Amino acid sequence: LGVVLYQLLAGVRPYELGGLRPAEAEHIVCDTLPDPMAKMLAKAAIPDAERKLRRGQITSDVERIVAKAMHKEAPRRYGSAQELADDIRRYLAGEPVQAHPDSAGYRLRKFLGRHRIGAMAATLALLAILTASGVAFWQADQARRAASDMAEINGFLMDVLRMSNPYETQGELSLADAVDLAVDQVDKRFAGRPALSSGVRFALGYSMVSRNRLALAEPQLAQALTESRTALGEQALRTLQIREAIAQLRIAQGRTKEAEDDLLAVLADIEASGQTADPLYL
Repeated sequence: LGVVLYQLLAGVRPYELGGLRPAEAEHIVCDTLPDPMAKMLAKAAIPDAERKLRRGQITSDVERIVAKAMHKEAPRRYGSAQELADDIRRYLAGEPVQAHPDSAGYRLRKFLGRHRIGAMAATLALLAILTASGVAFWQADQARRAASDMAEINGFLMDVLRMSNPYETQGELSLADAVDLAVDQVDKRFAGRPALSSGVRFALGYSMVSRNRLALAEPQLAQALTESRTALGEQALRTLQIREAIAQLRIAQGRTKEAEDDLLAVLADIEASGQTADPLYL
């Protein structure tokens, strides 16, 4: 009845089966949806005036009634000729019809059911693309952060160099003195960023140990260790490097037994964390 109604309204049959083998015709009828009647009107062998009149009569409700009558699944069709007739009468009376279009979720479930293997492959490909995109965005974000951090550290170092420039300071100041004075700027330049400040303090503290500025070096290395543990963790390479620097400070202070214990502890943590390939282990 749905096919007959389709042909009465559109002027052509919903399926063109001429010349097809039975299996091909079965596939088209059972698995493919016909074009909307309004579209098929263009193929109908009827006068243009009749075509125009029919086009105005084929409304969305009419399309829904025909689609329900021709649904591929019997439970989703009209249960009887009487139900189809009642819906047509409701339409002619201007009342809401019982036929409704399939939801997007229903169509998606049916599509996935028909193309299970292809859908699985497409899903896996989509997941791979999303994962790769997420990694790429994360890497790009990390690269931007790293570039920003490096620019900030470079700016700090340029300030240190300017402090030792007699043309800028109007006086004689060695680079070593400028490094010592730069300590006061760390809190201002890197406030709230322990991952950065710990690295800067580590460099400054090690420089002070090398120049025998032990009293200045100790608080810098101690604070660097606290910040590195907070920001990076106990087993992070920088944390281990700062602990080694503190051990070197103990040697310079003559506290060799403490230094030995500290270095042995650092060695044990390097081995436990699998970082023995780093030069620090040597």
